[in-house]
Amino acid sequence: MLLTIVAVPLVLVLLLKMKGYAEHPKALNSTIILAIVLVVVIAPKILFNLGSYGLFADPDCTLYIKDSNLLSLTGHIPPPATNFAEDPYYSAYPAFTLIINAISQVLGVTSTMAMYIVNVIIQLMFWMGTWLLLTKILPQKGAISLSIIIAAFGNVYLYGYLGVPLPQTMGLSILLLMLLFALERATLGNTIVFILLSILGLVHVGVIPVLLAVLALEFGVQHFFRLGANRPLHSSANPFIPFVIYTSYLVFTPALRSFLGYFGDILHFFSVLPQATAVSPGISRSFAFLNATAPAFIIGTNLALLAWFIIRQRQKHSTICSLGAGVALAAILLIGVGTLKQRFDVMEGFGSISRYFALPGYALGAIGTLIVLNVAICPIILDEKQNRAVRAFLVLIIILIAVGGLLDPFAFRPLAWRLGILNTLT
Repeated sequence: MLLTIVAVPLVLVLLLKMKGYAEHPKALNSTIILAIVLVVVIAPKILFNLGSYGLFADPDCTLYIKDSNLLSLTGHIPPPATNFAEDPYYSAYPAFTLIINAISQVLGVTSTMAMYIVNVIIQLMFWMGTWLLLTKILPQKGAISLSIIIAAFGNVYLYGYLGVPLPQTMGLSILLLMLLFALERATLGNTIVFILLSILGLVHVGVIPVLLAVLALEFGVQHFFRLGANRPLHSSANPFIPFVIYTSYLVFTPALRSFLGYFGDILHFFSVLPQATAVSPGISRSFAFLNATAPAFIIGTNLALLAWFIIRQRQKHSTICSLGAGVALAAILLIGVGTLKQRFDVMEGFGSISRYFALPGYALGAIGTLIVLNVAICPIILDEKQNRAVRAFLVLIIILIAVGGLLDPFAFRPLAWRLGILNTLT
């Protein structure tokens, strides 16, 4: 496992170098830095999880392990009536269970260890997808790799959940790769890959709806401000493709019943929200003020990106504006809905409402934060001509934000939390 943590990032970044993604003079150095950054970001979560082997921070993990074990014993997917993952959406297309079982069978490891390996892959896919997307959006690429550390450690909600192998966390990684194709021309190869990613995006009910929402917001932003975007006129990320695949899956499988159930719960939540009086106490934090700086930084940078877009709506790099503004707006809206569910306990059951909204919101928020870091903050820190006191102050703030995120109990959920989940299941 330790070898995997170190080796996989190196292999990935070397492949990226061969494909020409690192195209500035210090390309080799940048790929090495990227590999180191990936290890620094991912290794703490993996090592922490291995320290409580078999105890996961979400009950669904144990259910998928049981599904994989049943598949190994019976040779087929159990019918929905006996399947531990009883939700019709996931039973109709058990991609996550199949991936776990395939890794278990090929590598000769238990389904539990396969879950940890999947988690490494999920985290690598997410941060590599983020890096690739930023290299397409930003004109200056020098500080992207290092700024990922701040975007990861400061994004507490995202960082905490990326350490949990779930269909949703895998779906978020796929979502970023699909967004990348919004900046690629519609060649035959790109279109085929985008179709395959759209099929993989069915792994979680929220992936394609979030993708369509981001693309719709970007389209709306461009036309509202009459921007001429730098993205290809015929992008391979044709929204019609995932829309058709998603709706076909809902109509021709039992997944539609599950989708309508989620949709009804969300509508019910909004209908009872105006009468909300009970406020959830939330998680007890020992360093409340310091911990609060991390999510405040993520939300604040995305709000700043929106404000910057409005003020400079016709600036030169319109792709940064349109895509960045669409991502930031989607992030703020999703985080807002997720936070409402976290703070107002007005509905019994379906606690996933908050995660289904907040987690993709913070995932998209990481992109907005990285844009602000690389456009407005890192250039000042790296510019030796700038005032030293200002540079030192910005570095200190960034360090405090990262420390505040790492010290948040949500980033590394304690063993007692995981034991409580296990006791609930048993």
